[in-house]
Amino acid sequence: MIELPRQATPSPTQDLPIRAIGIGNAGVALIDRLLLNLGNLVEYVAINTDIQSLTASVCENKLLVGQKATRGLGAGGDPELATEAGAESQADLLTAMQGSRVILLLGGLGGGTASGLLPECARMARESGAFVVGFITLPFSFEGKRRQTQAAASLAALQNTADLVIAFENDRMSELAQPNGPLIETFAESERLLADSIRSLIEIIRGRGPMQITLGDLCGYLKGGSPLCLFGLGEASGANRAHEALAYALRSPLLDRGKNLERCTSLLLHASGPADLSYAEVQIAAAEVAKLTEDHTRIALGISTAAPAGSALRITLLGIEPGREAISPAKPTPALKLRQEPAPSAPEPKTPSALEAKATGSESPEEMGAADGRETPDHETSTTELFAPPETSPVTRPMPTSPSRKSPAKIKQETLQFEPVARGRFEKSEPTIIEGEDLDVPTYLRLKIRLK
Repeated sequence: MIELPRQATPSPTQDLPIRAIGIGNAGVALIDRLLLNLGNLVEYVAINTDIQSLTASVCENKLLVGQKATRGLGAGGDPELATEAGAESQADLLTAMQGSRVILLLGGLGGGTASGLLPECARMARESGAFVVGFITLPFSFEGKRRQTQAAASLAALQNTADLVIAFENDRMSELAQPNGPLIETFAESERLLADSIRSLIEIIRGRGPMQITLGDLCGYLKGGSPLCLFGLGEASGANRAHEALAYALRSPLLDRGKNLERCTSLLLHASGPADLSYAEVQIAAAEVAKLTEDHTRIALGISTAAPAGSALRITLLGIEPGREAISPAKPTPALKLRQEPAPSAPEPKTPSALEAKATGSESPEEMGAADGRETPDHETSTTELFAPPETSPVTRPMPTSPSRKSPAKIKQETLQFEPVARGRFEKSEPTIIEGEDLDVPTYLRLKIRLK
């Protein structure tokens, strides 16, 4: 009998090492949120050009990029300066991108550090053999066109280097909080949604159960087209947990209350629960999702039963919204078109009508032909008429006479009769009389001077 040596059961982290790397202020803040929510589920790295942000972070693995380029003060919203800082610390970035099978790059586009470093970090991570997923946020619409333009350029570059890019719109995520609520609450809700989506993706990748979704499935269903993410997550316990978890997932603003599923071409549906997860519960969730999608929608179903006993049922919907740009490009200003005036053309010879001939005292061609006893057909023109010189033309046009110049009429100034008006608050004051003249009256009236 052959005895195989017993080995300790490998942990999920040893099965598929995953590293979450936050870049920029938004990325570092998201790393802190993941540490509080997920614990040591994955390995964390915080990268920034701002030393204050790294100092306040609870992450242990920190990397300050571009100490000479930025002097630890941040990129100041300039992606080019962040790219220069990345080139200065290229060796440290290469070390941070190596040694992991899956790398999750987190950051907020539109600023300087994340917009400048994310595409290059994705390229380094992919060259090291890792599967690269970008979790990025897009700026609010009120942040201005410059940040939106920078975000669009960085997003296009990131799509060319990463295996998969999932973009979240801040405008949609802000619907999670009350419009008149505190600003810090709005950002906290957005970070919580991002953390939940990353946790769901990790569960999908590491899920153990009868139906597993692999990294190839993620690329096949989610890669290509618009990177805008359709995400919904719901948890529920009890006898009706399948209905309640799916209903809560459909309330996500990123799904537009389930309306966006009609336009979705590919969708991942993942059910994660304890070992008592039944076939009927999975069937209920899949049937409800099928009613909200079109017949041509590709739906990948994943089931994981590795959760501890008594855990809640988690329903995750993850898709990509097609047919819409992540950030609408700014419309170019139309160039001013110079209005070209047509060149003056020589006047065409005009055959005078009978009325014109009578007015000028000349005869029309019809009358001339009738006087000679000949008829001139309409469709026939004589050679003499075609080649007749201008001075021999039968039409005598009067020379325009210049209008005689008239001397302009002399403007006569009328004497205006003013009615006496009240003097207001000066009614009771004495007039200013000097040498018999009232100085309150204008000079030209006192001296009877006519204005010319």
